[in-house]
Amino acid sequence: MAWLKILLSLLFVKHCTSQNWWQSPENGPTCKPGTCGENDETCECSLTIEHRLTMMTANPPSLVRPKHGRLYLYNDTSFSFPLSDKEMSEVLTADGYGSRLVIAVNGKFPGPTIKEYEDQTMIIHVRNLMHTDSTTIHWHGMHQKGTPRSDGVAFISQNPILPGLTFTYRFSAQPHGSSFYHAHIGDQRSMGLYGGLIIYPKYKFFSQPQVGFTVLLQDWNHDDEPETLYRRMLNGHRELNIRASDGFEIVRGTGNNSRDLIVESFIIHPGERYDFTINANQTRGTYLLVTESIEDLSKKNPPEYHAAEAINQYEGTTTTYPNKDSTEQNHCTSQTPCVTFNCPYLYYPTTNYRPCLTFDIANSNESLSKFKEVENVDETLFFNFAFPGVP
Repeated sequence: MAWLKILLSLLFVKHCTSQNWWQSPENGPTCKPGTCGENDETCECSLTIEHRLTMMTANPPSLVRPKHGRLYLYNDTSFSFPLSDKEMSEVLTADGYGSRLVIAVNGKFPGPTIKEYEDQTMIIHVRNLMHTDSTTIHWHGMHQKGTPRSDGVAFISQNPILPGLTFTYRFSAQPHGSSFYHAHIGDQRSMGLYGGLIIYPKYKFFSQPQVGFTVLLQDWNHDDEPETLYRRMLNGHRELNIRASDGFEIVRGTGNNSRDLIVESFIIHPGERYDFTINANQTRGTYLLVTESIEDLSKKNPPEYHAAEAINQYEGTTTTYPNKDSTEQNHCTSQTPCVTFNCPYLYYPTTNYRPCLTFDIANSNESLSKFKEVENVDETLFFNFAFPGVP
């Protein structure tokens, strides 16, 4: 009997780690683009969670390393046999710096972006195939009216999903806007258990861009010592400043449509979401979209510059990529100031020529919205948690 139990266990593990097992038909749709139709009353799909190693081929497993935009097996010392496009698509590269344990959702890191429509009933099956870790999923921004059991808070709204088990979340997709889902146990979110959650509105309040992308910002450190992890902020880490040479047009902030604001950059705080458009009206070329922390580097010894970069390349441009050391920020002057939105303070130093727009100046363009006001408010208090001094 003991030998039989061991054999069955081995067969089970073999099935769970076979290539693309999460796409087998019996598991239902895997939350791919197009899963939710605009006229569907109910949208149903599945998320499967597992541990994976970055810079590792899927089947058979082998370490890889990058060179000139291609991946090669680690033992290919002459870089003679690059992986095929299909093989490369199955490798979780992250930043390409060595191999690291992450959490994949439907084989992706981070997880797939789920796109649905306002007021649809969402039915999402979450299957946990991590070997020893329990998990839950929180649907950030969803109001969960009448469905608190689907809020994803471990030991409060639900029991954690144990290894090998499946839990079904059922809730109404509201309000509309850009949001995200993420793990709600331990540091699983920082390991990759998160993804975009886009709720399209019933009524179109603004023109749709020709090309749309979803950008998720998350800490990624090579130093994972306890002290480094301890210093992270609770709800998504530090404030970040995002800027682009073309500038931005803010169309929605944290789930609410706003009247258009033209800015050079904006500050995004932990847990916030913004929809913006970039007007591609510059000289054809390659530009950087830069995200950097707004911490005071002068008070750190040695100074630590925290930034993330993305390349915005015009069609027809050569494939040479910009070097960070040779790029320049927009030149801010009194005649051409660099307007910054969502400042947690009222102003930058006057010599920066960077006027601040605080969030309260944004006006909604949703004429059909009906907000339920809180009655009998005695006093409103503002707490400044991040910066010294008075508000």
